[in-house]
Amino acid sequence: MRGLPDDLLDLPADRAARLVLRSLLDRARATRKRLGRTEDAGALHDFRVALRRVRSWERAYRPSLGKTIPRRVRTVLRELARATNAGRDAEVALRWLQEAGADLGPGATNGVAWLTGRLEERRDQAYRAAPDVGRAFDALERTLRGRLRRRVADRGPAVA
Repeated sequence: MRGLPDDLLDLPADRAARLVLRSLLDRARATRKRLGRTEDAGALHDFRVALRRVRSWERAYRPSLGKTIPRRVRTVLRELARATNAGRDAEVALRWLQEAGADLGPGATNGVAWLTGRLEERRDQAYRAAPDVGRAFDALERTLRGRLRRRVADRGPAVA
């Protein structure tokens, strides 16, 4: 990850965990800006990956982060990740259907068309909701960054 100090592994775990979490938030913010652009087919996937990395890092380093990330913030982060599920699931199913549809034979044409329509509507509905998810992420990010800025005494062993 860019922007992290070269001596990251020598830093106390609590400080290193905060620095990496800020970097992961930077990446999530960059992908969040792409949400809602219908021409950017990978935006939703990339945002989901960025959220998952933030959540995974927070879980892995929760002991080092202490009370920096309260339960209510973790809950909102989880809800944001869940809010992107239906859209991404529809994208994946559409891709599979496009690839497999040709092999299903002529008798399946009506069913493929019907299912494609349903999946496209589900995907489009998720894209329409993307600005709401983005705004919720913006608020959560501000909260997280504020909590990560709080000064803590560097303590404990190095992250390595």
